[in-house]
Formats: sequence, structure tokens, C-alpha cells
Amino acid sequence: MRELLLARPIRDYAVHGFGRLACIDLDSGHLIGFCGLKFSEELGAIDIGYRFVPECWGKGYATESARAVIDDHVMRHGATRIVAVVDPANAGSINVLHKLGLEFERPLTADEGAGALHLYSGRFGDA
Repeated sequence: MRELLLARPIRDYAVHGFGRLACIDLDSGHLIGFCGLKFSEELGAIDIGYRFVPECWGKGYATESARAVIDDHVMRHGATRIVAVVDPANAGSINVLHKLGLEFERPLTADEGAGALHLYSGRFGDA
């Protein structure tokens, strides 16, 4: 696990200055998921990602944390294009992306490492 963290999320902070963040429930102190940005080499863009434990789905955590991450990134780094990769059957996640201001761009191709996934994107800041 340590090697995985060093190779991916910690490397993202060292190379790009941003990465994924743990999301902790303030009442219980339990880890409930993650949210954050990473630079996708395959897409040549900054990708917003989030994942929460099932009992936290539908409670607004993804929208709240992703909005905070995007706002912080724009404040620190300026205007930017942010993308998200989503399973087209995941209506909940697509709803979150729409709330954040991302819109459907195109289906991803197999050579982009996807297959049946969709790319959403949005511009943030003074773009």
C-alpha cells in the first residue's frame, strides 16, 4: 500500500502540486472516501475524481468536496479546464458533474484506456 501511495497520489503532489484528498466524517472521524484532482497523462487534462463508501452516497459529499477542490485549485492555480471520466450508467455521478458545471464532451475510446466511459469537461475561473 505504501508503494502505491508513493507512486501515484504522493507523486501527483510532488509533480503537479495537487492530488487526491481523504474525506473524513467530522462526527465519527471515519474515512468515508476521497476527492481531488490528478493530472491524466492519457487525456492531457486535470481530472476530478471522487469515491465514497456506499452508505454515504446521495448525501451531497461528492458535490461539496469536489466544489471545494475545484474552487481551491482555481484560487491557487488560476483558470483551468477540468475533466471527469464516468460510466454512462452512473446517473448519480453524472448528476454531481452537472452540479459542478461539467458537461458531456464525448465517449472515450479504447485507446484512451476507457471503452464504455464518457468524458465530461468544464472551464473554471476567468477562462
